[in-house]
Amino acid sequence: MNEPAASAEPDTCAVCGKVTANGRGYMQLQAEGRMIELCCPMCLKVFQDRQAQRQAEEDSDGGKYLGWDEKW
Repeated sequence: MNEPAASAEPDTCAVCGKVTANGRGYMQLQAEGRMIELCCPMCLKVFQDRQAQRQAEEDSDGGKYLGWDEKW
């Protein structure tokens, strides 16, 4: 599966690239310090799943757990 375009145009869906200009988009949200436009509920689901997967990978980066919120 392809990752969302890092430099997606502001008038295109960040997941599939479909045009969202002139009110064609489903929603906008701010993520990673920039505005993300999505064209439909399915792309929102894909975006949320990818964010969750990315967070899970960061949480299990192989660091030694010290018993509090720090990793070795």
